[in-house]
Amino acid sequence: MTTRVSKLRSRLHRLFSKVGVPDPGASANYLLAHCIGQRTLTREHSRLELTAQQLSKLTGLCNRRLQREPLQYILGEWDFRDVSLVMRAPVFIPRPETEKLVDLAKQCWSAVGASSSHPHSLSRPRLFSEVCTGSGAVSVCLLRDLPQAHCLAIELLPEACHLTWENCHRNGVSNRLHLINASLATPGLLGRAPPLSLIVANPPYVPELDMRQLQPEVTFESPVALRGGGIGGLGVIVQLMDFADARLATGGWLAFEMDSSHGQLLRDRFQNRGSLRLDRIESDFAGKERFCLYRKL
Repeated sequence: MTTRVSKLRSRLHRLFSKVGVPDPGASANYLLAHCIGQRTLTREHSRLELTAQQLSKLTGLCNRRLQREPLQYILGEWDFRDVSLVMRAPVFIPRPETEKLVDLAKQCWSAVGASSSHPHSLSRPRLFSEVCTGSGAVSVCLLRDLPQAHCLAIELLPEACHLTWENCHRNGVSNRLHLINASLATPGLLGRAPPLSLIVANPPYVPELDMRQLQPEVTFESPVALRGGGIGGLGVIVQLMDFADARLATGGWLAFEMDSSHGQLLRDRFQNRGSLRLDRIESDFAGKERFCLYRKL
C-alpha cells in the first residue's frame, strides 16, 4: 500500500467521492494533514511518506468519515472566523454563514452605545446574552472583539455548556462568561440580572418536513439544536422574541439566524412582538435570507 501523501490524497478523494461524501477533496486534505500533525496540507507535504503509525491513524479516521461522521468531530477542533474551537459530538457545529451573525451583533452593540440617553435605555452597553450557545463560537468572538462586554450564555444541552466553557477558556475570555444550563422555558430565567443590551442567537429553526432532507452528517448532532418546532420551524424563535421583549433594555437589539423560508413569515406575522419592532432581514453569502434583527422600543 502506498504511503506517499500525494498518492494517498488522490486515493481518498476517489473513495470519498464514490460513497457521496460532500467535498471529498477537503476531507482528504484535512485528514491527511491531521495525521502528519499539520492543520492544512501544502505542496511541500506531498512527497512525505506516512509512517506505519500515521497510516494506521489515517485508516481509523477515514473509516469514521466514510460513516459520514462530520469532519469537525473527527478532527476534534475547527476554526470559526479567526478563532480555534474544540468540537465534540453531539454539540451543534457552527456553519460558515453564522460568521455574519457575529458582524451583525457587533453592529447592534455599537448602535446601542450610540443611542440616545432615554432614561430606561443603556447608553453604555455592557451585558449581552447568547441563547442556544452550542459550542460557544459566537460568544467567544464577541467577547474577544468587545473587551468591555460580559456575556450571559444560555444553553439547554449539558455537553454544549461544557464545550462553551472550554472554548471560552481556551480563547482567554472565560472570565467574562456567565453560563446558564437552561432553556427559554425555564421559570425565572436570568432572575434579577440587569437589562440586556443585546441578545444574539442561532436557535433551532429547521422546519420538521425539511429534517428528512438533511445530509447524513447532521444525524451526529443533537436534534435539540436543529428542530425549530411550531409553525414552519418558528417555535423556538417565537420563544426567543418573547424572551427578548422581557429582558432587553429599551433601545436594545435582538439578532438571530433563521431558515431562508422564515423571512416572509416574520414580515407578515411578526412585524411587531410586544415592544419589539422588526428592523431588517439580511441575507447570507449565498443570497438567502438568513438573519433577522429586531429593536426594542
